This record gives sequence, structure tokens and C-alpha cells, in this order.
Amino acid sequence: MFIVIAAIIFTICYESWVTQKKNQYADDYNNLQEKYRERERYYQTYGVKSGDKYYMIVEQKLYVLLPILPLEDYIRNNTSLPSKISEKVFISDIKYYQMEGSKRKEQYISGGGSSLSGAIVGDIIAGDVGAVIGSRKKTKTDYKEIDDRTLLVTLYDNTEINLDYNCYEYFLDVIPELDYENYMYNKKNKGKIL
Repeated sequence: MFIVIAAIIFTICYESWVTQKKNQYADDYNNLQEKYRERERYYQTYGVKSGDKYYMIVEQKLYVLLPILPLEDYIRNNTSLPSKISEKVFISDIKYYQMEGSKRKEQYISGGGSSLSGAIVGDIIAGDVGAVIGSRKKTKTDYKEIDDRTLLVTLYDNTEINLDYNCYEYFLDVIPELDYENYMYNKKNKGKIL
């Protein structure tokens, strides 16, 4: 009897603690979301979006606005809310940036081969030449557009950061001197070939 009563008391206390934790998370999460929305408006105005992150360069620093997950994910995974919603990289730590990959169309051919029935019909109608032509099956050509462009940012410690290619124009506007072509040109002019 004592064990049953203890189990009931423990269950009630545990449920109360879980409810309190969810309420605390909800308040903290709402504050985090509001802070994120404020920064997101600023990043949308002065920065560029790449994937689920925003990037902005201000006062010689590259800021990255990190995405936040839905509250249920933090509770389900039993993880704490993020302590920060942005990171920064000093521009002085960036060695150069460059575009990688390309946008292209690739051709895919399917079908072809030979057809015995087509060869027989072709032989009957036009002889040997008809047999050769009649034996060929039709081919189908499809084109698929491939876009694997990325912006590769290389830091002096050889760390590489891959960003969406749409960041390239933004980087060219804000820090053109760190574009790979400009970086190599400056190295050659200084006599420092890598």
C-alpha cells in the first residue's frame, strides 16, 4: 500500500515538474523567437540569405544568423535552447572566397539497341540496308539542369565554409578585395606566388 501511494505522489510531482519545464521553455522560446525575428528583419535588409541562414557583413565581421528549431524539437530531444542565435567571423580571418561548381545541362540518352522484328520487316521491304535501318530502336534524349554552384570561403587556418552561390554577389559588393581573382592578383603583384 505504501509503495502505491509513493508511486502516485512521485507521478504527480513528476507531471508537475514536466509542465513547469514546458512553461519555462515556452517563455524562453518565445523570447528567443522575438529576438530572432528582430535580427532577421535587419539581416534581410542588409544581408543575404543562404539556405536556412542569413549572412551579413558589418564593421569587418561576417555575421551568421543561425536558424532556430521548433520548440517541440528541443523538448523531444531534451536539449536546451540555443544560447546564441548568431555567430561571427572576422573578415581579417578570411583568406579569400571563390565560386565552385557550375550550372549546366546534362544530356541523358535512353533506348536504342536493336530490334529483331524491325530487322525482319526492313529486310523484307528493302533488303540488307532495310534490315540494318529497321533493326534500330528509337532513342530518347532528356536534358537535366544541374546547379552545384557554391561559394567557398577559405579562412587563414584553412577552414572552409560553404555558402549558397547567391552570396557571391553580396560578397563582391561588400568585400571585393577578398575575391580569389583579386587575392591572386595582389599576391602576384607583391611577388608572393603561393
